[in-house]
Amino acid sequence: MGFLRKYGIYVAIVVLFAAGALLSPAFLQSKNLVNVLRQISVNGILAIGMTFVILTEGIDLSVGAILAIAGVTMARLQMLPAFFIVVIGVITGSLAGFLNGLNVAYGRIPPFIATLALMTSGYGVALLISRGMPVFIDVKYTAFIGLGNGYNPILFFIIAAALADFMLKKTGFGKFIYALGGNEEAARLSGVAVKKIKLCAYMISGFLAALAGVIVTARLTVGEPNAGKGYELDAIAAAVIGGTSLSGGIGGVRGTVAGALIIGLINNIFNLINLEPYYQYIFKGLIILGALYMEKRKK
Repeated sequence: MGFLRKYGIYVAIVVLFAAGALLSPAFLQSKNLVNVLRQISVNGILAIGMTFVILTEGIDLSVGAILAIAGVTMARLQMLPAFFIVVIGVITGSLAGFLNGLNVAYGRIPPFIATLALMTSGYGVALLISRGMPVFIDVKYTAFIGLGNGYNPILFFIIAAALADFMLKKTGFGKFIYALGGNEEAARLSGVAVKKIKLCAYMISGFLAALAGVIVTARLTVGEPNAGKGYELDAIAAAVIGGTSLSGGIGGVRGTVAGALIIGLINNIFNLINLEPYYQYIFKGLIILGALYMEKRKK
């Protein structure tokens, strides 16, 4: 039982690989496996940012809206060099995360409400920037479009995961994140700048949401004001399935990456066997509930 508690998520990945291989001969083809990694890159990047926030005992419902804002902003600026619009996009996401952090850390607004407010207004901002219509990117703008194709999304995901894991496991900032989520008052009395750490956690989430927006916008060659709707739920699911506690202070990037992979494998297997999409939602919901029950048993 102790083995399953510690390594259960990795056992689940192995079981899903075996199930996929048995259910569809196309599953183990290299093209399909690369496609799975490409598909989970967006949710994985969002989930990494979500992990930082959840570890502080927070939540970020606005990541999908931030993705949409960054996407339409970059599409509007496509006359600029790709490097500059990507920089502007991720700065936009960081500023949105900064607003979330201000409201939560300094305004003392509950994270659910603060980020729900930004989610609602954020889609309005995205619609305003795009004038209510998708903003298409010129197919000749290959320097930007290439960022969302080939192995680039996977590369972005791997780099984001490696850097985030290093930050949480090997730096003082990461230790402060865990301390804050474990016991905020004790962390404050120990000299941790609680408000600044919270602010940084939400900025990281906003930055990574915008990075995911780069991938989505480049891949689809369009800035879509509604592109991120529902993404926050999969990001939360990946973090929770990966063992990040909604009570804060427990979890990490490695588990989140595994959680994102589980969601991606489930979606891929269901698509290969032509199972109706709504079964995916039911199954993911049951997995989240199972992960929460496992967390309660650990406590």
